[in-house]
Amino acid sequence: MKAKKNLVTSIIENADITSPHAFAQVMHRLNDIMLAAAAKGRISVIKEFHEAAWDMERQINGTTALIEAIKHNKRGRNDVVIAFILDKYGSYAASATDDHNKPPLFHAIKADGGIQQKTIAALASHNIDVNTREKFGRTVFEAHKLTTRSANFIRKAWSKTRGANNPAYKPG
Repeated sequence: MKAKKNLVTSIIENADITSPHAFAQVMHRLNDIMLAAAAKGRISVIKEFHEAAWDMERQINGTTALIEAIKHNKRGRNDVVIAFILDKYGSYAASATDDHNKPPLFHAIKADGGIQQKTIAALASHNIDVNTREKFGRTVFEAHKLTTRSANFIRKAWSKTRGANNPAYKPG
């Protein structure tokens, strides 16, 4: 595990990004590592990548790797991966903008095809501000065209975790 984490850091620190071809090779190698890490539920490797990423553009490309990982992940840890994206990118990750510029979380949820209620609950209970919560709700609806039943489930999950004692919580 330590060797794998050192490998991720080493690839990033020694990356040759002087040409598009060289950069593409680096990202391809990192994508392979991300796929392997997410498939095994090794979220720490994914965190290591984001902590060591050398600028925001590369972090977004790393998020693309996470989305690919979710598509191939059969272990049911997608809630953890998606929650990590939410942690890392906050409102940007949660807000759905337009058809051509969807944020990382939208694509991650979309990639998770048959998103489970436990995944929705884990995300709904995430500690985010009310504006991000509303954006997240719209993102989920847009990504999945959720039924009324699922919408009610999300609302209940929010009301349980973001109760009346929390000034950021607004019912509805």
